[in-house]
Amino acid sequence: MTAEPTASAASAAPTVSASAASALITVPNSWCKTLDVASALFVSKGFTVGMLKSKPLGVDPIPDNWIVFSQDPQPNKSAAAGTPINLEMVDPASSSATSACS
Repeated sequence: MTAEPTASAASAAPTVSASAASALITVPNSWCKTLDVASALFVSKGFTVGMLKSKPLGVDPIPDNWIVFSQDPQPNKSAAAGTPINLEMVDPASSSATSACS
């Protein structure tokens, strides 16, 4: 015989509280900033730095003077505190950087 769910089991379903909703933070814009500046910005807002990749791919380690070309989540989106922000880094002298950061 299978037991039917009780009202108390149904009421145990997770709910979103006002405090959980308030934990969403606006993601800052790190485009055209160096990694150390972008990292400090994210940490100060409650985020972490996630995965890094270079443009073009395969540059490892990424030089300190390279700048953020794109990020995920995107700037001005809402994300939970502690969310890792993934960054794509580019040489500041490249045509990609000069067109994006001018």
